[in-house]
Amino acid sequence: MLIILLQLFIKIGLYRANFEFTEIFGSSPNYSLDNPYKSWGTETIMVIQNSENFISLQHILVMYMKDKDGNVKGPYVQKHWRQDWSYEDKKILEFQGKNEWAVKRHENVKKSWSQAVYQVDDSPRYESYGIWVHEDGVSRWVSKSTNRPLPRREHTVRDDYDLLKGVNKISILPWGWVMEENNDKIQTPKKYIGTEYGLARYQKIVNYDLTPALKYWQSSKGYWDLVRDRWNRTISYDVNFCLKKYYNKSPLFIYHFSQAESYQKEKDIVKAKNEVDQTINNFIINNCSSNKAEAKIKH
Repeated sequence: MLIILLQLFIKIGLYRANFEFTEIFGSSPNYSLDNPYKSWGTETIMVIQNSENFISLQHILVMYMKDKDGNVKGPYVQKHWRQDWSYEDKKILEFQGKNEWAVKRHENVKKSWSQAVYQVDDSPRYESYGIWVHEDGVSRWVSKSTNRPLPRREHTVRDDYDLLKGVNKISILPWGWVMEENNDKIQTPKKYIGTEYGLARYQKIVNYDLTPALKYWQSSKGYWDLVRDRWNRTISYDVNFCLKKYYNKSPLFIYHFSQAESYQKEKDIVKAKNEVDQTINNFIINNCSSNKAEAKIKH
């Protein structure tokens, strides 16, 4: 099964990725629908790990731009999101709303694969599990109901909800793959706001130079290994935790991207490890539900 999943997903190369999200209805008849969101980029996928019953894939953006005179600028390379696939995974990291995360245990996971998705800074985004179904011409994976935080596209423009709850479907096709989302927007704990439909289409590009992405990953992967290891240790503690949106007025990815750039020049693994540990410590609040309850009682 592991080999099949790799063959489905790892068609190594560059993809044109199109992202489309459309609100389709709201909780009241006079609900004002957001304008449809559309963007695109070109990105490649690197295999971080391919071991028994586990696959880790890193997406890296590689973009070229034209200026007003038609001159091509670039390449612009940036680490993008990551997806980890685990077979018969009994521990699912679930978003709780209000920037809180908790590990949930599941027993009925026979023949299932979990997909854990991480932000550009390797902090958690969402995780769920489902069964792969293989048919003539397409292979599909449909998740269980999945919680996730606000997407970055709405992080600074919406404050009427704090949780997306939806179902993901991934379809592997001869030309690439498609991710579909049907998401309810929820203001925790239980206030329904509206529903959106999302689509991410990855279409394989041929005869494209992958060298910039390969060079970037080769020079920076030592730093990102440390970041992933720090998050793996945090999640393995099986305690709930909260993530601050900012520390000293800056989001987490700003710190990591700056430190990764320094690591590419210096290759100082000790310095990088200290920076990673301190940075993530600055953004994590352990046992935040207990802390909130204690604060409420004291108040």
